Amino acid sequence: MKKYFKIITVILLSQTLQAENKDLGDFMGFSKVKIKKVEKDGIIITHSYGVRKVPIEKIPEKLLKELGMSMEGVKEYRMEREKSKNMMLAKEGEKMKEVKAMMKMKAEEKAMMEAKQKK
Repeated sequence: MKKYFKIITVILLSQTLQAENKDLGDFMGFSKVKIKKVEKDGIIITHSYGVRKVPIEKIPEKLLKELGMSMEGVKEYRMEREKSKNMMLAKEGEKMKEVKAMMKMKAEEKAMMEAKQKK
């Protein structure tokens, strides 16, 4: 699995370098379009209104070929990315629980100190 991930990383890096700042002009209803990043499942573009990710399914075949992109491995890439995202969210959730517990403990300590001072 690690070998597969490394191969994907090398491919993505080479595609990103190849497409960096590629000017598309008018593209998909946007003007002044430039490719900023190529990902396995789409491209990140800037345009006159901002930034957007275009899914690979919506990229014209000619441009896919120019960028060296294909649908091969896209499903696996998306599943792996979703898994990583969920793991990150779970870790953040655990950290939030720890912070809340710490805040509760501090509040209880403060209340005890205030109660002692009143006596």
